Amino acid sequence: MATRPAIYLSTHYPKAATVTMYRYGDFPELFWDADPAAPLDVEHPVALTRILTRGSMDVLVRLVSPALIARKMPALQLSEPARAFWTRVVAGFPAPGVPSASSPPAGASAS
Repeated sequence: MATRPAIYLSTHYPKAATVTMYRYGDFPELFWDADPAAPLDVEHPVALTRILTRGSMDVLVRLVSPALIARKMPALQLSEPARAFWTRVVAGFPAPGVPSASSPPAGASAS
């Protein structure tokens, strides 16, 4: 597969964002046929399709964002039910920079 590394930037805690590099070998249940030492390229259509169709929710949230799914969806070979599901999932997320319904109002304390 490709050489771009999978880097997940955790934005759940903006003051302490972390960067983790994953390798195909970190997920043998998904990438049994890839070089285990190679950096995981989550933007590769085959890798992303496997994550979406075979990955657990834990793996999914660690590796991909709704924005990545939305951007790459047209190039993915997904069944119609899977495509319909992921289209609805992605549509349920607010656009980047747009506050969600669970976000506190501007100027309000999050505590």
